[in-house]
Amino acid sequence: SCDVQPDSPPSLQPERQRIEIALRLSGNNREKAAQMLGISRSTLWRKIRHYRLEFIEKRRVSDED
Repeated sequence: SCDVQPDSPPSLQPERQRIEIALRLSGNNREKAAQMLGISRSTLWRKIRHYRLEFIEKRRVSDED
């Protein structure tokens, strides 16, 4: 697994922020973002819903229209 921000230990970064960064760096590719975070896609999906991060993907789709 690859840390999203090597300068900051994962325990010091809020989980929500790490997920947002991974999604942005991966171009909203959940499989790649999950790999970056060292978690499964299903775990990432649960966390996206928990933190209400669905808007990131929806916004990206509407930006492309």
